[in-house]
Amino acid sequence: MPPGDVAGLLDGADVLVLPNTATEVSARYTSPLKLFEYLAAGRPIVASRLPALEEVLVHEENALLVAPGDPAALAAAIDRVTRDPALALRLARQAFTDAERFSWARRAERLDAI
Repeated sequence: MPPGDVAGLLDGADVLVLPNTATEVSARYTSPLKLFEYLAAGRPIVASRLPALEEVLVHEENALLVAPGDPAALAAAIDRVTRDPALALRLARQAFTDAERFSWARRAERLDAI
């Protein structure tokens, strides 16, 4: 889809889901743009508990994390966040706040310091 359409579609979602699989690349080396778009969208996030994603996401703070490849756990987390508006709001607000740490400007600052 065109990049300009992404924010509007994310804004319409109740929960943003990132069910990455536990491949070596996905677990250790991925830095999905989608994850940063999710943070900036200010919606609750449910994602796979993988080392690369845990560099950004913290279970019960800015997302709910589940075992990769476990559809029952994924469904339970989605159900939980949709049934608990206070949890959804808390996760979404923290995700939105955390998005600033991963902006292009912040990345440039860190690279410039190196």
